[in-house]
Amino acid sequence: MAVPKKRTSKAKTNKRKTAWKAIAMKQAVKAYSLSKWTPRTKVSSDLPEDVVD
Repeated sequence: MAVPKKRTSKAKTNKRKTAWKAIAMKQAVKAYSLSKWTPRTKVSSDLPEDVVD
């Protein structure tokens, strides 16, 4: 018969959540700073002009 698992303490749960949130925040900050860094001008490509329009 299936037996339910023991309950994880609130402290352990919060510790794990905090770790995940810290990783997510670090990635968000990195993505934001990268988006601010990327050039806003149109990048020229190797395609002919009539194909681009």
